[in-house]
Amino acid sequence: MSLDDSSTRRGPISGVRVARIHRGTSAPGPARSDRGRLPVRRTLDRLYGTLQDADILSSVLGRPIDVSALTPASAPDHRAVVFPGRVYPALVPATGQHAAGLLLTCLTFADLAALDAFEGDEYRRDRIDVVVDDTTILAEAYFPVMPIPATQPAWTLAEWTAHHKPSVLQGEIEMAMALRKRLGTSP
Repeated sequence: MSLDDSSTRRGPISGVRVARIHRGTSAPGPARSDRGRLPVRRTLDRLYGTLQDADILSSVLGRPIDVSALTPASAPDHRAVVFPGRVYPALVPATGQHAAGLLLTCLTFADLAALDAFEGDEYRRDRIDVVVDDTTILAEAYFPVMPIPATQPAWTLAEWTAHHKPSVLQGEIEMAMALRKRLGTSP
């Protein structure tokens, strides 16, 4: 799927949990297909934070992720900061800055439900512009429900991987499995 499939607008970079480009769906709702699988929704999701980690993302979605489906994307006028009291980030407005992340294509409705459940009550989904190859695209991302100042320390995947991943990975995998089971989407 190319970015030309959606309506885009050209523009300069002006400005990170998951962002989704609205491209329509292959079905009107999350009804199961004839094969018992949920239909694929034609979307791109903007991943930032721990969901950029293949182990975490694979655990949440319940399957290995094809890295070739991931495309670098930036959220202008935002930055990923440390969520107070947590080891994961929050995407917050920050004029003149940008939050790096990735796009993931072709998620099912079950994938989206798993991502929503994983993000939990600490985040709300809202629209955001993201930039891919100098093209600005309207997407969705998860933002913290509580106000978090942009002056919080920056959050990076590299630092999380080095300092926190070993101690939290097993718990995150178990939580993701429990969420998928509750949603009825376990493989």
